[in-house]
Amino acid sequence: MTESVRPHVDLLDLAYPYAMDAVADIERRSIENRVAKSDSVTAAAFAATVRRVEETLAALTVIDAVNPPPTLESKILRRLDQSTCRAGGDQRVRTVGRMPRLSRLVLAAAVIGAAGAVAITEWIRR
Repeated sequence: MTESVRPHVDLLDLAYPYAMDAVADIERRSIENRVAKSDSVTAAAFAATVRRVEETLAALTVIDAVNPPPTLESKILRRLDQSTCRAGGDQRVRTVGRMPRLSRLVLAAAVIGAAGAVAITEWIRR
């Protein structure tokens, strides 16, 4: 489609980073000015998209609201100490193939989190 048929499509696309607070202050003001100058249908669609994204993000933060078990920190520290002892106290940096289990778990969690965020963003866009 041409730009003249859907002139505010890019503005609606900006609703996602706007809602996630992923734009600089100057960009935020620019987006807000564009929304204020847009027609009522586009402004309403922008507001609805922002609201849906914010609600989704709020639902996702519930996961963070659950406190870990009180013994988790001591278990992690104990495992790290055991890992260091097994390595003979060698403090050299390990290669990626020999990353400690905790590092691999953290990396896996980060990848899963990023994939989830992308999936949710795509789901919201539909």
